[in-house]
Amino acid sequence: MNMPKFQIGDIVLVPKCEGVKEYATCPECSGNKFVTVIAGKNPPVTINCQLCCRTPYDESSAGVVAYYSQKASVELATIHGMEINRDGIIEYRTSRGIFKDDQVFHQANRLAAANRALQLAEEHNNSELDRVNQKVKPNKTWAWNASYHRKEIKEALRRLEHHTEALAVAARLQKKEKEAK
Repeated sequence: MNMPKFQIGDIVLVPKCEGVKEYATCPECSGNKFVTVIAGKNPPVTINCQLCCRTPYDESSAGVVAYYSQKASVELATIHGMEINRDGIIEYRTSRGIFKDDQVFHQANRLAAANRALQLAEEHNNSELDRVNQKVKPNKTWAWNASYHRKEIKEALRRLEHHTEALAVAARLQKKEKEAK
């Protein structure tokens, strides 16, 4: 059985990752802001890339898509408790969150803590970039995916307007009902 490296009340170093908005080259238009569409026997048409438009109604493409990367650092934390999870790994409850045994370091070991923070940030950044480059339906084209998302946004806006109007009617009728009593 693993013995805890730390005791309740110890001040330790833990990794910290902060999300920062960044931009990557659009995977659909490769940063060119335009795509060429070939529909059947019609001549090719160049249109704005719909994947990297800033909003669904924006006419101009940016050539980039936004994603959030993690910037690594370390910070001090106080251990408030500990437990062993079902895999036998010690988890420390600290003033900064819950951390596994391999994410908690002695104050003198700042370099190891910083390296672990960098490793965690890199893992997150890689998965975030993979997510940005994935399609909703992998067997469909990027154009289909862009069209799908535009359609879903329009439908969500339509439902929002419908429910906003229904709420206004309900509030007005409820007020009339109270006045009638």
